[in-house]
Amino acid sequence: MKNNQAVFDIFFDNIARYDNFISVTIANKIGVMDENLNWLILPKFEEFKKLGKNHYQITLDGKIGLLDGNLHTILEPKYDYIGENFINGFAKIGLNDKYGFIGENGEIIEPRFDF
Repeated sequence: MKNNQAVFDIFFDNIARYDNFISVTIANKIGVMDENLNWLILPKFEEFKKLGKNHYQITLDGKIGLLDGNLHTILEPKYDYIGENFINGFAKIGLNDKYGFIGENGEIIEPRFDF
């Protein structure tokens, strides 16, 4: 409700609050809205979750990517794995059973290592 008026005539399956925005799930797809309920990203992700202090892990078509705190893509959703945390400024990423790293600022060491 906003000024005693309904803001939406659709129903959300799930709502989660983050720092300056809200993730919403509609028909198993997740999108992101600002605090004024304007769409920042239309629902398209299968998964959206906080990663570290200032990043968000996304899953699109079964592949994993990474957004920064301003919701800009820093890692396209093409990876099979992203570590749960940044350790010493880096998180592990995986693709086709090979592993590499992504830095908090977006620098990438492409997956080429066996672990």
